[in-house]
Amino acid sequence: MKTLTIIQDRPVNLHGDGHLSFIADADIDCDGGANPQHDPCWQRDTTLHHHGHPVDAERVPFIVVPPSIVRAVAPVVMGCQAKITNTLNGQSCLAVVADTGPAKKLGELSPAAARRLGINPNPNTGGESRPVILYELWPGQPATVDGESYQLQPAG
Repeated sequence: MKTLTIIQDRPVNLHGDGHLSFIADADIDCDGGANPQHDPCWQRDTTLHHHGHPVDAERVPFIVVPPSIVRAVAPVVMGCQAKITNTLNGQSCLAVVADTGPAKKLGELSPAAARRLGINPNPNTGGESRPVILYELWPGQPATVDGESYQLQPAG
């Protein structure tokens, strides 16, 4: 296992099989959806598009990664398989890497993912401030979530 320097004080582990893992908090990212909770940081678009449309944060469990993760590995990250685990309650779910976020932010997920992990999905009052969420992603491996297959897409 190799540790990548992505964000200071936040190790990202590169495993021998090529997958990445890290422990972080969980901010709620509502991008791509209808924004029913009035997220002040909401954006209509996501980096990944599925069937020509942004990925809907209210319906699809997804994670957000900083651009440095996208640049750190050769295989395509957008659209790849991910798994998220709440280490406090053991709940986990499969997800897709669907968006890029701020350069210095590690630990964001969609409201759909938050609900499956037993986390308050409201972007204004929810999330998890403690670094207790395990994020795992498999660059180069297209995601399948709830029977829906996603295509890998280069970011940018």
